[in-house]
Amino acid sequence: MSEEYLEMVNRFGATALHLAAAIGATRIVELLITKNKKLVTIPTQGQLPITIACVKGHRDTTWFLYSNSPFDWLLQENGYFGARLLIYSLYIKMFGIQVQPTAAPSDFRITIEQNIDKMQQNNSLLQGLKQIYDMKLTRSYALEILQCISKEISTIPDLEIPEIVVDLALFKAVEHGIIEIVIEIIKANPALLNQRVDFQKGIIHAAILFRQAKVYNLVYAVGKQKRFLLDGIYELEQNNILQLAAKLAPPNRLARISGAALQMQKELRWYKEVESVVDPTFKLAVNNYGEKPSQLFTNTHKQLMEEAEKWTKEIANSCTVVEEDFLELLPKKLIIGLSTLFLSIAAMIIAFCATLIIMLDGDLELIIPIVLMASVLVAIFIFLQFPLLVDIFTSTYGPGMFNKKNEASVRKRSWLCTGNARDPSNCIS
Repeated sequence: MSEEYLEMVNRFGATALHLAAAIGATRIVELLITKNKKLVTIPTQGQLPITIACVKGHRDTTWFLYSNSPFDWLLQENGYFGARLLIYSLYIKMFGIQVQPTAAPSDFRITIEQNIDKMQQNNSLLQGLKQIYDMKLTRSYALEILQCISKEISTIPDLEIPEIVVDLALFKAVEHGIIEIVIEIIKANPALLNQRVDFQKGIIHAAILFRQAKVYNLVYAVGKQKRFLLDGIYELEQNNILQLAAKLAPPNRLARISGAALQMQKELRWYKEVESVVDPTFKLAVNNYGEKPSQLFTNTHKQLMEEAEKWTKEIANSCTVVEEDFLELLPKKLIIGLSTLFLSIAAMIIAFCATLIIMLDGDLELIIPIVLMASVLVAIFIFLQFPLLVDIFTSTYGPGMFNKKNEASVRKRSWLCTGNARDPSNCIS
């Protein structure tokens, strides 16, 4: 079979090598490359055979293709093949990535990990440990890549930032609360701290909308820029930053908190926190619908408030609540009530055991099975209810989301500018 014949494509633009890579047929891939080495450099729909094998999760095939692909084809001047391979490898958690310290920011090599210790696959404990190791290794590699990307960002003129969507990457990191990426990008180009997207929304406003406390805490590290970051009118509804805090949190963020009452408590804390840092006139501002921040909070949290009241009444049988009660009063009562309940159960079990011992005259053959049977029901109840007590206590008396006291630790991790972004003399370090 001629080399030209092997380069023929189907109606989708794919060669035989693309199809073999897509199904992970390593032996077929090996035979095709032996006949025609140029096949590894023929793209289809923007994908090389190696990127197709990688995104499909075929580790052995990817390793073989990587070993037989010219590295030059993965460099920036030849398109986005290298970037896609890097992204896919991290997504599939297939690769170990080594960033060469002496290389240029855009020059990196990828070391693909082959199947390791296949004999360990049947051992669940070793599999679990390997998963933890892989997670930590992936994070370490990702941080190394992030540092390389940050060096590249630091060389990009401010006017070109939107063209290469660095600002969108920053806001996506804010949305998901990945503080390491936010810090590194701002360190690389502090001007991005003032970047605005989507109706002039900044990173602090996005952090409030998506309830990302770690990103929001940057407001305590920017010094004189604080007021500038908090000012302005945003969105089509003409909401200020306090009105953004008055909106209901995204469902995926609320779902992380157990119970409607604790969700309501968290929402109130966000609103009170933002209220404490903005200008007092923000409380009186109205949006396009004529709503002040407090009114907007009430309107957007009406359903959550009803669910929280219902949840609380189910716990406490009957009570009348108002919004402010969810901050401390109700959680405190619930903590006291649940703690007393657990103590009562413990005392009841002790009394029950003592009574059995007395009545059965110390006959352990009868006492032990009865106590164990009774303890199972008690253990199930505690297993179901104790996490709720821990959540309420942590949410009410824990360290909190907003890290005002550790402002110095944030400053050590980043430097933020108050004037010309590229002039270090205007920066806080």
